[in-house]
Amino acid sequence: MQRANKAFQDIVAKAILLQASDIHIIDNEVSLRILDRIEVLDSGEDAPTSIVGSLLESLLSEETKQKLAKGMEDDVSIEVGDLEASDLGVKNVRLRACFYKSLGKICASFRILPQQIPSPESLQIPQGFVKIATQKSGLILVSGATGAGKSTTIASILEMINQTQQKHIICIQDPIEFIHTNAKSIFSYRQIHTDTQNFHTAILSSLRQDPDIISIGELRDAESIKAAILAAQTGHLVISTTHSSDCVSTIERICMKNQDILEQLASCLLGILAQRLCIKDSKRVVDFELLLATPAIKTLIRENKIHQVQAQLTIGKSAGMKTFDTL
Repeated sequence: MQRANKAFQDIVAKAILLQASDIHIIDNEVSLRILDRIEVLDSGEDAPTSIVGSLLESLLSEETKQKLAKGMEDDVSIEVGDLEASDLGVKNVRLRACFYKSLGKICASFRILPQQIPSPESLQIPQGFVKIATQKSGLILVSGATGAGKSTTIASILEMINQTQQKHIICIQDPIEFIHTNAKSIFSYRQIHTDTQNFHTAILSSLRQDPDIISIGELRDAESIKAAILAAQTGHLVISTTHSSDCVSTIERICMKNQDILEQLASCLLGILAQRLCIKDSKRVVDFELLLATPAIKTLIRENKIHQVQAQLTIGKSAGMKTFDTL
């Protein structure tokens, strides 16, 4: 995990003050994502062009430099630290960073992670989803576009478990985003390319590490999906994400990658939470859709009648399901 210098801390402090969600450094220019728009920082005062290039270089590890030299990208976590000198008094600021090249120049995008892990109540996560997260085994999926807050939702659920249950929780991510302080539970972290080779290997290896809960950053390929389902079928609670827009497309995405796992998926699926970020009253709010794996839903999955799942979701309010709101 890289650490930030004072110049970068000042930029992060400015971003937090303006309630930005992301920081972009492209061609020695700093810009912020504020709600649904991009705002460029004043290069004379907020982010002098003369220091931005060297500032970015100072954040690069040797491993990241080698990847960039080979034309690759690198996703890492950055420890910004405390911002007490900025009048914010914010502590333990962490970022998720993606370093890449544009026209031969090093660029980066940074997602500002919440300083404190929010509670499920503060995020207004549907109660039905919170309930299935207390099960001892099964598969739970959170879907949504990049930046929709999937990682924050999962971190919130894991922290709730941490405060109330005695569990061993293994987090497999690329990169590690949220660090939990052990309360009633203990956490192990496996970062891809640093602590383990890939998601598939890490999931199978975690089964030999006495886990109760396995949190997987993303199910990217057929091998990872099969490993996650195996873990869920063998007595573990597995929580992961997919880049799907809604609950039905999440099922379709998984089945498209694995035509032969309909029975296995139906046997272990607990539910799917889809989420999207919306702007309402000049604020970013999360809109949720929740599909619970009722016997009717499981039957539709087994029989490959995925096209009928949406109808069951729409009429499933009494069972705790929820459709997206019209904002």
